[in-house]
Amino acid sequence: TKEEMLITKTKIETGIGERSKVTLPDGSTVWVNACSSITFDNTFGNEIRMVSLQGEAYFDVQTDSLKPFLVHTDHFTHRVTGTSFNVYSFSDEDKTSIALLEGGVTMEYGTAKEKLYPGEMFSYNKKTGKGYREKINVTHIATWRHGEFTFDNRRFEELVKRLERTLDVQFVFENKHITQERFGGTLRDNYSLDMILKVIKTSIPIRYKENGNQVIIY
Repeated sequence: TKEEMLITKTKIETGIGERSKVTLPDGSTVWVNACSSITFDNTFGNEIRMVSLQGEAYFDVQTDSLKPFLVHTDHFTHRVTGTSFNVYSFSDEDKTSIALLEGGVTMEYGTAKEKLYPGEMFSYNKKTGKGYREKINVTHIATWRHGEFTFDNRRFEELVKRLERTLDVQFVFENKHITQERFGGTLRDNYSLDMILKVIKTSIPIRYKENGNQVIIY
């Protein structure tokens, strides 16, 4: 009788302001962004290569057409053979997305399938249940792994989520309208909070005051 294999799991988890670069057993590389985790077990690579993701990660996957590479998130399974892509899927946010830099990815959701092409980002809103694809500058989307955040016309509320995970600050909006304002530019994670707020102020007319690790936007 064949003994059942004991399943052991490996989890790589990051905290606020942390990033981690991981090499998987097949030689694929994963950069895990702040407040995120990837999990895989010791069956990885037997027949399929499967990881689960909470948060944001950039994948550089070794090509192996016989062993599909699957990334599970809350709502999607991303199926690839060899490719580079960025997945953003935080359980406390309505929007989840995948951006493809090179190769090919098929997203599986229930019985639906959607194929993505290089230079495209597919975003899905959990509240509305609607998904849409857009052409983007994909090189900007994954610069975070080098400590740089480049935003192309992103809403302020999206920007704030990233800052909270990178800098250990909390934004409080007394002025709710400003969350929908759009920002374009580059921020580095070695900038001080004051410097970041000054850069944002060149694009968005924010007024703010700091209170401990809170930034109150009024």
